[in-house]
Amino acid sequence: MKDTLNFNNSNPAILALSTSDQGLGSLIKLIGSFNLPLRTDFFASLVRAIIGQQLSVKVAETIWDRLYKVCEEIKPEVLISMDDDVLRSVGLSKSKIIYIKDLSGKVLSKEIDFMEIQSLDDQQIIEVLTSVKGIGRWTARCSLYSHWEDQMYLQWMILLTKGH
Repeated sequence: MKDTLNFNNSNPAILALSTSDQGLGSLIKLIGSFNLPLRTDFFASLVRAIIGQQLSVKVAETIWDRLYKVCEEIKPEVLISMDDDVLRSVGLSKSKIIYIKDLSGKVLSKEIDFMEIQSLDDQQIIEVLTSVKGIGRWTARCSLYSHWEDQMYLQWMILLTKGH
């Protein structure tokens, strides 16, 4: 798995994105080429995505920071064993606790295997991820495209700018 996305203005996908929207094209030209570091811990990224659903970025970040301070490691075996009251004390709702524990249980039981998931096609990955309570298609797609090949990520961005 890659740990960065490389955005190079000579990349055909970047060129297509630039031409699909004039304002975006101007912004891409202004910013130029750059590398975007990716989170490489897929489990922690999904927990972060669950936490951030329907919250402002600031609130989600505050809850994430509190959670990290309480458990020190965002690992399925740690989160599944935490008392719900402790998780509520960091700001997690009852439903998000259920979602995070469902994800943790599925990872621990190998129902979701992040090494194996990399060999699946996009649709299969989305099906696996949406089997978790609280992870819908949008969260699954965002997680998918922020962890896998930059070409797929850029194609997804092109579709978004075209309103599909």
